[in-house]
Amino acid sequence: MKTKNLLVIILCLILFVSLSNAQTWRQTNGPRLTGCSNLAAHPNGDLYAAKDDNGLIHSVDIGDSWNIIGFTDQRVDKIFIANSGYIFLQVFNSQTNETNVFRSTDNGTTWNQLFFSYSDPGCFADDGIGNIYLSFKDGSTNNILRSTDEGNNWVLWSQFNQGIIQKLLFYDNNNYIFLMSIETNKIYRLINNNWVEYVVINDQTYITSIEVTHNGILLAGSKGPYWITVKGILRSSDNGLTWQRVYSNNIENRNITSIAVNSAGILFTSTSRGVYKSTDDGASWNQIGLQCSQTYDVVCVNEIFTITGGLHRWNDLLNIWEFGHTNFGSFVYNSTFFLAFDQINQDYFAATVSGVFRTSNEGETWDNILPLYTNFWFKIFIDGNPNYLYANGWDWETITGKLYRSPDRGVTWELLDFPVGGIYALMTTSIPGEIWCGSYYGNIHYSSDYGVSWAEKFSVPSAITCLQSGNIQGYMFAGTASSGFYRSTDSGNTWREFNIGLLNYSVESVAMNSTHDIFIGTQDGIYRSTDLAGNWQFVGLSQDTISAIAINSLDYILAGTLSGHIYISRDHGENWIDYSWGLNADQILSIVLDENDFAMVGTSGSGVYRSFNSTVDIRESDFSIVTSFELFQNFPNPFNPSTKIKYSVPQTSQVQIKVFDVLGNEIVTLVSEEKVVGIYEMVWNAANLPSGVYFYQLKAGEYVNTKKMILLK
Repeated sequence: MKTKNLLVIILCLILFVSLSNAQTWRQTNGPRLTGCSNLAAHPNGDLYAAKDDNGLIHSVDIGDSWNIIGFTDQRVDKIFIANSGYIFLQVFNSQTNETNVFRSTDNGTTWNQLFFSYSDPGCFADDGIGNIYLSFKDGSTNNILRSTDEGNNWVLWSQFNQGIIQKLLFYDNNNYIFLMSIETNKIYRLINNNWVEYVVINDQTYITSIEVTHNGILLAGSKGPYWITVKGILRSSDNGLTWQRVYSNNIENRNITSIAVNSAGILFTSTSRGVYKSTDDGASWNQIGLQCSQTYDVVCVNEIFTITGGLHRWNDLLNIWEFGHTNFGSFVYNSTFFLAFDQINQDYFAATVSGVFRTSNEGETWDNILPLYTNFWFKIFIDGNPNYLYANGWDWETITGKLYRSPDRGVTWELLDFPVGGIYALMTTSIPGEIWCGSYYGNIHYSSDYGVSWAEKFSVPSAITCLQSGNIQGYMFAGTASSGFYRSTDSGNTWREFNIGLLNYSVESVAMNSTHDIFIGTQDGIYRSTDLAGNWQFVGLSQDTISAIAINSLDYILAGTLSGHIYISRDHGENWIDYSWGLNADQILSIVLDENDFAMVGTSGSGVYRSFNSTVDIRESDFSIVTSFELFQNFPNPFNPSTKIKYSVPQTSQVQIKVFDVLGNEIVTLVSEEKVVGIYEMVWNAANLPSGVYFYQLKAGEYVNTKKMILLK
């Protein structure tokens, strides 16, 4: 048995080495968005959190380091720590589609499942006098159970028929017990064993949290859509009979996600604009940082913690938030919307869903230099004189675009005053201080002083999606979401529409080669103009959205698509080959080339890939016409749980691809249809199959070829 396992390992290593030599792309080590939720603090100071990709993690050193302590194959939905220190979890099992309740009496070393007659657990609560509560949704009724012995035995305590219970709040020796319902958006009080409705806010805002201060003041947090201004913190000093909205340092316009009180009675709230602090029972609030970030939870123990994309810890001595206490053992790759290369410092910058990252070592490590978690659809540009770095993002709370500038490669940032929200496109020119911005609303604005002041130059009926200066005196180009292509010949003062030959007016990307040919990517392929946008000719890649275009020093064109492919052309778009071998991404969002024509590719959810070789080193055989059927070795191999299968078809044929196990049993049919001439690639996911050797077979006419692959979980 040992010999057999050794042979499998050796075979896997041989396959890996041979395939890595053949593949085109390698995944860099980021940018990574650390996944963490449901943060909870133990009375002894330990921290517990749920990993976004399953598992429970534990820190004994206030978040400096973390260890996985269980449930690596299950999702931890809720963590509750009783006053006794016993830990209770709600854990979702994706295989059985059930949510189960577990308890640990030894700080998470061992766990025991608790069994109930109900199957849909809700919220936990502790009344402070030794009793624990757990609600269960049973049809339209919430059954609230109580345990007087730390969870060993449970009895029905109360029932609630007004939607899902989000929180139970006990205070004043339990003379007051409040319940918050997530469905009815109301707060209820238990009076004579009946839940009596306490209406707090209007129907367009949503209650998110309720807390009581050390002096008995009730606080309710709320949130709502951007056009609703009645949100923020509501306060009651008469045990919930009346509520007043708190107006303090703009907290009335913030979405509140949680409220916490520390042992000294100081209040903290996580909001859509960072964390606020109150020292007077919530009557007034001060913003204490992370003002550009969506904060999801705040927890008070001996330290103050909040969750954004990762974990932040408040340093009261320095009056700052420390970021980086996020060694959770595994990470979630970011969606990378735009990439830029700094030729002066040889750095790459990545604009992602969780802010801006920088790497100085070709993607081995990434630093988050602008963590803005509510802003995305970022783009980032570098102005070579005086080397300013610009980043823009989309703010979903206010539905506006934000424009930031850094003079020191991302060490410090300032928010620029841009006049119109929804920035989609950003361009710098060879003229120092000159910046052009295109907005979601179709406006093109211009700044001559590095973004300090702005003037509108033009507007079109749809969003500006891309801008290109073209390195031709006076010429500028703009692509739009649905109005096609525009050109200016007088340095942006006037613009005209140029759509002759375009069959699709949704322009996603634009690039220009050394002979001033323009290439634009649309939602239905790529177009070329040889007369500066006067006329357009379709040059291929139909039925795919061309989301990114880059052109190297030899005028080779790289085109990225929303189907996850990279194509390359050496003859100005006349012929294309699939250049995707090694990519494992749903969507290509950006492409950037360095001074040696190595490519970095930003993807949706899979971080950044880098090409193994320079894009000028393309083999002649890669561009040869498909002359024969061929079934390529799958990649990756071994794999877990998905792999890519590539094959070529030299003539229109009925193609069939099937997968078999080692006994010859058919597992699945992957392809069974007519295919035209071309090279094809598909993804097979074997998540529901056990580890082992499998075979995949291509049949087309009289051609039959079978190859082996290894699923290694």
